[in-house]
This record gives sequence, structure tokens and C-alpha cells, in this order.
Amino acid sequence: MSITTKRTLQDIDADWVIWIQIIYNIFVKFAIYNLSFPRWMNYFTDLITIVLFLFLIRTKKITVCKDFFSASCMILCFFWVGFLSTVVSGGDSVLYLWAIRNYGRFFLWLILCIQLLNVNKWFGHIRFLHILLYLNLFIMMVQFFVFGERMDYLNGLFGRYVGGNSAVNTFVVVLTIENIAAYLSQKRAIKVVLINIFVISVTCALNEVKFYFIELILVVIGALFIGNRRTWKALAKSVYLIIVFGIMMLIGGAIFLYLYPGFSEKLSLEYMIYYSTRSYNSSKIIYHEGIPVSNRLTVFGIVDHYFLESALQKILGIGMGAADIAAFIPNPFYIKYSAIAYNAFLFGLILLENGYVGLIIYLSFILFVFLNSKRLVKKDPEQYKYSGIISGTAAFLFLFIGVYNSALKIESSGYIYFTFLSLVFATRIHSGKHMGRTCFLRHRDFQYNTASGAKRL
Repeated sequence: MSITTKRTLQDIDADWVIWIQIIYNIFVKFAIYNLSFPRWMNYFTDLITIVLFLFLIRTKKITVCKDFFSASCMILCFFWVGFLSTVVSGGDSVLYLWAIRNYGRFFLWLILCIQLLNVNKWFGHIRFLHILLYLNLFIMMVQFFVFGERMDYLNGLFGRYVGGNSAVNTFVVVLTIENIAAYLSQKRAIKVVLINIFVISVTCALNEVKFYFIELILVVIGALFIGNRRTWKALAKSVYLIIVFGIMMLIGGAIFLYLYPGFSEKLSLEYMIYYSTRSYNSSKIIYHEGIPVSNRLTVFGIVDHYFLESALQKILGIGMGAADIAAFIPNPFYIKYSAIAYNAFLFGLILLENGYVGLIIYLSFILFVFLNSKRLVKKDPEQYKYSGIISGTAAFLFLFIGVYNSALKIESSGYIYFTFLSLVFATRIHSGKHMGRTCFLRHRDFQYNTASGAKRL
């Protein structure tokens, strides 16, 4: 006789759900664009997030510390400004709700990772991500040398579609951060790190992600600033790391020029500045509706000059969701002005929809993660050095990626990046050194466990 048991949400291993989400978003674009799976699979990620949220509610346990509370307040302020912006501008409430979904899913994911991520299993999952890194390179090499795929269509596991290289870039960037953090915290030998960075460099060379080599410099700077102490040994280690990664950049650049010999002039700083300021979109349009097409270094000026006309609009924007694409809802503003490409850059879009106040709050949240990571590493390097370097450097690089493109507002990039942002907070909560309170949700009560005993409100 067999006995069957009914599984509930409490039987779910939340940590595995987190990593299923990450892995699913690595493969889903490949399934859609290479294997012709239906596009509604993109929205299955929302269901995974909802399941994890219900699991957190079902466990009736939320650990609250000062850092978690501060981060949550910043997130709520961002959406409150978006609400005010929508009300003042007379915006569409449905578009506002869709914008809450677009931004809120990643902030909610950050909170879920802080509460539910099992840091003791972290390295096992990281090893699997490195396996996917090597598998991705193998698939890209087959696509390049056998099928003749090039540039935007050469994305390996991330699918054959224009813009897929932004997801590849995010994937290799977080693994670059992780490798440098592992080396600086003495969790991985330098030779293993160099092999991984070499694989990443070849991946970026094949994928024509030339800006990765700028990101590599920023990652090294951010990691050394957060993780190194002011000692001669730390200084020597920093110099050694800079020299080694400088050599890796030269090797990666040489491979890139071998694969794309016509790009020799496009690796100069002058060309990259020109490339980031020219008015030119994928349809070769320079002006649209009398407005120049925006680019990475011009989008803020164009948005401020042409769209934020009144003082109130400069403060609050034109309404959260009012300028972004909506999957099931026609957006007149987006239909009319999307050719200007303002939505191709995350911070430019936030400025347009939420004004300078919304952008400042968003940037303040990123800065908070960066500074808090630095503080925790300085306070207890043995406990927080690895996780602090990862979260802090990810926050530091967020400032570059938010200007560079809009990758961190799409599923294939956002979930994995916000997971890495959450690591230092998850480590603090998991270590039991958060000096905060654990909130048990029971019916309509809140019971707080503290060091001095339980207190019921």
C-alpha cells in the first residue's frame, strides 16, 4: 500500500526556486527565438516570482534589519513618486500598474532573495553558472564558425535576436564580479579566475561586446575599492590584479580584432565617445518628430529639453509607465516617440517618466547598496568580504549599465543581476548578525523575536 502526501507551499525549497528563475531566464529566449516556443513564456517568470512571494507569506516569517528597512523605504518612495507623477500629469492608471510590474518585479525579487536565498548553497549554484558559461561559449563558436552568425544574432544560450548580446553582457559581467570577489577573498586560485576571465573575454569578442573591456576596468576598480585594506600586502595584490587583467584585456582585444578586423578603429576611446553621442538609431533615423534620436550620452539632455518642459515635469516626469512599451496596452506616447530611442537607456527612461526626483531616489538606492557593502566589508571582512564585493561592485557597475542600455529592466538580465545585488544583505540576515527582528505573521498579529525575548503587538 502506498501513502501519498499533499505537498504545500511550505514544502518548496525556496533557494531552488530562486535559481530555477535565473536558469529559466537564461534559456527562455533561446527557446523562443531558436526553437520557436511561444512568446508568452516570457511571462512565466512572473508566475515564479509570485510563487516565491506566496511561499514567503506562507512561512509567516520575515527577518527585518535596519539595512533591509532602509532599502524597502527607498523602493516604496520610488513608486510613491511614480504615483504622484501619474496623478499630476493625468496619466493612464493602467500604464502605471504595468510600470509597477516592470520595475516592481525586480525590487520584489531583491527582497525575496534577501529573505530566502540560502548562502550556504551559493557556491554550488555558482559552479553551475560557470558550466553554463562554458556551454554558452561552445554554442557561440558553433554558431560563429559553422552557421556564420555574427554580432547581435550571436548570443549562444540567450537566443538569436537583436539586443540579445545585452543579456550575454550581463551574464558575463556578474560572473566577472564573482570571480574577482572570489580571488580577493581567497576563495579561488588566480589561475582558475584567469581561465574563467579568458573564456568570458572570448565570449565577448565573439559577441562583439566591446564595452565589456570598459566594464572589466570598472569591476576591478569597484572590487578593489570595496575589498582592499590600506596595507602593503593589499596594495601589492591590487597592482598584481591590475597587471594581470590588463594582459587579459590585451588578449581579448587581439581576439576581437582577429574575428572582426574591420573594427580596429572602433576600439579607441574617441570612437566610443562618438558612438555614444551620435544621433542614429537602428533604422538609420537621425531626427524624428523634429527631435534628435537619443544616445547613451545625449538621452538626458534630449529628455530634459524636449519632453520635460515645465518645472513640475522636470521634478516628477510625465508619469510612471507613460513612455514605456506595454505588452497588452497601446501607449500613444511610445507609439509616437519610440523612434527617438529614449527607452533604450534605463536611466533616461526613469528621468522621462519620474523626473529628477524619481531618478535621484533610484540612484540613491543603488548608492545605498554600494556604501552599505563597503561598510560591512570594513566592519567584518571575514564575514562579508566576498558577498560585499559582489553586491557593492554590482551596484557600482549598475551606474554604468543604466546609462549604457536598458538590460536591467528585462527578464534575462534583471533577475540574475538583482540576485547578486541582494547577496550581502542575505549574508547578513543568514549569519544572524543583523541585530534586527524576525517578524512572524500570525493571523492579524505581529510577534517579534528579540534577544531579550518575544514581544507581541
